[in-house]
Amino acid sequence: MELYNTLSIAELRKVLSENGVKESGSSKEELLKQINQVLLTNALIQDMMEEEVIPLPTPDPRTQERLQQDQAYEQSLLQDQGAFRDKELSIQDQDAFRNKELSIEELREQRVAYYTQ
Repeated sequence: MELYNTLSIAELRKVLSENGVKESGSSKEELLKQINQVLLTNALIQDMMEEEVIPLPTPDPRTQERLQQDQAYEQSLLQDQGAFRDKELSIQDQDAFRNKELSIEELREQRVAYYTQ
């Protein structure tokens, strides 16, 4: 801080601008107080960053299992959509298939109907 006492007002303003701070004082004393606060804040932030190591959260095994199940379900839906399209359908059914995007519920109903025949 002793170093900054010998600087001119213009140099103090430059120090503040280099640290990304908008000056709020007009006198040398106010600028010195502001520089002091900025330097203390920067030092505190630096210390906190060096000391604080945030551990990565360990993934919950149930979450991983749910993600795998969701992925397997999505794959089975895609396979079922392909099986319905590959199966020979009447012309009316083919037109309905092409013109309508099936919701998950409708796809389940069609799959149940297909396998219960």
